Amino acid sequence: MEVSQVYIEQVKNRLADFPILVEYFNQGWLNKNILTPKRTYKMHFLFWILLDENHCKSLVSYLSILANKLTNFKSLINKIKTNPDRYNFLAILTEIEVLAFYKSLENEKFKVEYEPKIENQTRKCDIRITFEGKPIFLEILRIVDDEIEMNFEEIRNSIREKIDDLQNNKYLVSFGIRENFSKEYIEPFVTFVEDLISKKEIILKEKYDFKINEVEIGDIYFFENTTDTKGRVVGIHGPVRVYNDAGRLKNKILDKVKQMPERETGIVITNVSHLGTDFVDIEDAFYGQSAVSFSIGGDDSQWIRLQNGVIHTEDGKYISLVIGFTDYNYKNRRKYPNPNSINSLKTEIINIL
Repeated sequence: MEVSQVYIEQVKNRLADFPILVEYFNQGWLNKNILTPKRTYKMHFLFWILLDENHCKSLVSYLSILANKLTNFKSLINKIKTNPDRYNFLAILTEIEVLAFYKSLENEKFKVEYEPKIENQTRKCDIRITFEGKPIFLEILRIVDDEIEMNFEEIRNSIREKIDDLQNNKYLVSFGIRENFSKEYIEPFVTFVEDLISKKEIILKEKYDFKINEVEIGDIYFFENTTDTKGRVVGIHGPVRVYNDAGRLKNKILDKVKQMPERETGIVITNVSHLGTDFVDIEDAFYGQSAVSFSIGGDDSQWIRLQNGVIHTEDGKYISLVIGFTDYNYKNRRKYPNPNSINSLKTEIINIL
């Protein structure tokens, strides 16, 4: 289903309210990539940011700071343009928010560089802060869906597109998939749906199971469509999964260590907006998972931390600090110093960071 023209007009009005965005992104590019209707999940994710007034205002605020202070600002804008999908765009938005915050603090003894080249390394770090002549390297990450969930999203989007394209469908449809659903089952599932519609024996709100070798791997419901429009998907569910967010976060933080210059002061900044448990997972990932300890032969118990956090690893000693925050809220970030770091930070710089 294509994005509503009503939404397109709202974004046009938003651009009229913030003409600086047209200057940054170019009207021709906006017309082609933002103001041309596509299926909802194929729209450049910038479209959805502009559609939300508060998110749009925040983006304008960040970019206005960076346009005046960042020498490679055009490179940043190009990075936004060339990353239309939700996952990559939100990762870049996280970088922009953090970068704008530190750029606004820049002075003679606090310098901020975006993606500087690192001596004897082929890649660039995200941010380098030089405080009183000493470099501090910042790597930024955003915890999003894992690869398994990204694969399921791709499957769900493909099914939705194919069902929306069925010419013989007059119903509103809701479908679900299970954890054992793979890409090879997309076409058989859509054929299953098409056959049900063709038989003209649909019972509304009835659950129809899709099975492979007698094992249910998907389902579909049909609902009355009271409009003159053709049928379409209005709901998607599943699969239900249990996440180990602290474990994923720990691995992501340690991956960032490998991208930093060896033995230099390193900080990992993580956006935890995607985590349902807020900041608890950062503490578990960095300091070790919390657990209850019972005394032998007694009823006493106490909360302890297991020795399985980032700070207990060999690579973890190169991280001086982890900072956690949620979208559009970097000022209320939380800081987690590493007591085992080989490069401990002074209180003065921690307070600034």
